[in-house]
Amino acid sequence: MKNKVILILLLFPSLIFSQHRNRLEFNDLHRFNLKGKVKTLKYFEYNVTYKNDSITQVKLEDFIVPKNYKIDFNKVGNIQRKIEYRLKNDSIIEKGLWIYIYEKDKIKKETYYWNNDSKDTTQWNYSYPDKNTTIITQESTMSPKLMYYRYEQDKNNEYYKSINADSSYIRKSLYVYDKHNRIIRIEKYDDQKYTRDIIFNTYADSINFNPKVTGSSYTKYDAPLFIQQFKFNNQYDIIEIDGLDVSDNKKTVVEYKYDDRKNWIEKTKKGGTGKIYKIYKREISYY
Repeated sequence: MKNKVILILLLFPSLIFSQHRNRLEFNDLHRFNLKGKVKTLKYFEYNVTYKNDSITQVKLEDFIVPKNYKIDFNKVGNIQRKIEYRLKNDSIIEKGLWIYIYEKDKIKKETYYWNNDSKDTTQWNYSYPDKNTTIITQESTMSPKLMYYRYEQDKNNEYYKSINADSSYIRKSLYVYDKHNRIIRIEKYDDQKYTRDIIFNTYADSINFNPKVTGSSYTKYDAPLFIQQFKFNNQYDIIEIDGLDVSDNKKTVVEYKYDDRKNWIEKTKKGGTGKIYKIYKREISYY
């Protein structure tokens, strides 16, 4: 269990902190592509397994990082509370808890309780020295070391830097935006020594915040350029994913069911064989 907690602690920066500008410019409903005055959102992700052509199991995804949750939104569309769900003896239980505190329209503090019956927490405190700067301090009851995250906004660029307590390790990123505040390029650097990743996005129009094409080059591992292409429906939800010049049997097809507010409540993913391999379900309530 201790090793699992350490691994999740190491993953937190990549899970929580990437670009920050959209959090300054938009509320969380926008970032989730949710329509209407959403009050709560429950999300569940399932893996589907087959024997021959018959489904033998539909099981909740539950590997290392929790993927299933319930979110409570406030009336201005920002997250107030998030409860994580895990599997225990094939039953779904509440496990982690996130609490969000705001000052006016800006996030002030996030607190993560690792277990509902535990005092172990990780906390992120936000400060805003000026209109272009955000500084986040991370502290945890399970580690004496602090982490610092800093964001600087400069026209269409956003500069991100994470620093551990003694400054022995520094990670930097550059996010470049178009005039609609959508990311068109990301550059990531490890410990100021070399480029780790380069990512670019292109968009189909001026409305959709999901990119039509993404390209990734993981230069740290000398990996070849990886390109993905996406198709969308009228709700700007992805309906097809494929790579550059891939055959039809490697494409992913995504299908949806919607509620009367045009938010999807069920999503399935199919591979080239036409078999469903992922099922996603959402329960949504409104103010």
